[in-house]
Amino acid sequence: MGGEMEDAERAFRSWRQSRRASGGRIPDELWAQAASVASVHGVTKTAERLRLNGTRLKERCGREDRGTGFVELAANELSLAGECVLEVEDAKGIRLRLVLRGASASAAVAAAKELWGATR
Repeated sequence: MGGEMEDAERAFRSWRQSRRASGGRIPDELWAQAASVASVHGVTKTAERLRLNGTRLKERCGREDRGTGFVELAANELSLAGECVLEVEDAKGIRLRLVLRGASASAAVAAAKELWGATR
């Protein structure tokens, strides 16, 4: 899962080294790659790792035509063994972290939806 972040870091590093000769703004392709990474890892973490302006990255994420909503768990009635930690972050950097013990996957999703909706 972290491979996309490392790929983006390499791409930005390469661009930064080459731009010394050519100058210019960050290409749209790199912004799109950063927005894609941010959709998985969050804007704040992505901006820090890629050394980008968080506000600009957030704006770029807003331009991406991405669906919003929850990804449903395929194993809806799967019992989660022991402790489950569910963390979500939206493009604005708002985070929600749930620690559940002995819950089913469907209960975890329901709790996250309920709490996530209350924070917006």
